[in-house]
Amino acid sequence: MTAPIVGALLGLKTLRDTVRTCSPSSDAGHALTEALRVLSEALMQASIDVEWVPLHAKADEWGVPLDTAQKWAKRGLITAEKQGRNWYVQASATPPSLTRVSEAA
Repeated sequence: MTAPIVGALLGLKTLRDTVRTCSPSSDAGHALTEALRVLSEALMQASIDVEWVPLHAKADEWGVPLDTAQKWAKRGLITAEKQGRNWYVQASATPPSLTRVSEAA
């Protein structure tokens, strides 16, 4: 799971806790419960739709050293997420164009 999705899920836990403090019969309680349901479904679908692979696997596929791919990720030239010490990239990712790489250097 990506960092933004994990962060959003933690936010949903806070929202769920807020919902529990509202009266279930109140309009606010109903609205918060519905918002929680919709957000949960959207986040789960988003996490299902995107396949993430280790960056080192993509670097091998692209024929570049891992440290080069990590530099691209840090500079925002590829969409990647760092979890702990490891970088992950979307399975459908492509390497940046040579023009974008030279502009970022």
